Amino acid sequence: MAGFKRCPKCGGLNPAEAEWCGQCLERFIARTPPPPPPAPGTTGTPGSPEAPEAASSTATTTAPGPVVAQKRGAFTVTEEGIRWTCSRCDTENPLEESICAVCGTTFADSMRPPDDRPVRDPNTVAMYSLFFPGAGHWHLGLKGAAVARGVLSAWVVFVAVAAAVAGSTLMAVAFGLAAFALWALAAHDGYREARGEVDAVILKSRTFVYVVIGLLVLMVTMLVTASFQVNQ
Repeated sequence: MAGFKRCPKCGGLNPAEAEWCGQCLERFIARTPPPPPPAPGTTGTPGSPEAPEAASSTATTTAPGPVVAQKRGAFTVTEEGIRWTCSRCDTENPLEESICAVCGTTFADSMRPPDDRPVRDPNTVAMYSLFFPGAGHWHLGLKGAAVARGVLSAWVVFVAVAAAVAGSTLMAVAFGLAAFALWALAAHDGYREARGEVDAVILKSRTFVYVVIGLLVLMVTMLVTASFQVNQ
């Protein structure tokens, strides 16, 4: 294919001017073609040492020079191999190492894009979340999580109030407890998010989906049970 060259290791296509493969990071080394065979009768005559010396000089001058280190973002290509640069301490580590030898930062954390969310006081974020679930996350700039928590909490409160008005005490109590739990979780998770302790957040994206499905199943089950009791 014109304008491209194929990696001999993984078969990936790379620009013609690329010096290393963008898929498997294999370095392309230009091989020096062998010298052409000498023409008949020009191999030198006995007693003339200049011919072997000239051939040796020619072979020396055509040898490839040392490979210059090249920087490609967080990676550096050297003669010893490819190295990755730690984003925390700028230490260069071999590609086969998954942890920085100086500060202990993992390769995945070093390659993760920087977090550009605004810095907020964790206590203030928790107070906003106690005022209304999702308000603290909105204050942190996490608008998607803020809207999802706010809508879920408003829906649970509405179901609890509607059940209380309709005289369904069990559903009102169940969804009232769920609303209280969502309020508390919003304050807890907002506080942890503001402190940067993402692993300590309880109601993450997948868990949030499970909670929504569980509440829907609970509501449908209670409505079906109540309708059976009315018909009997």
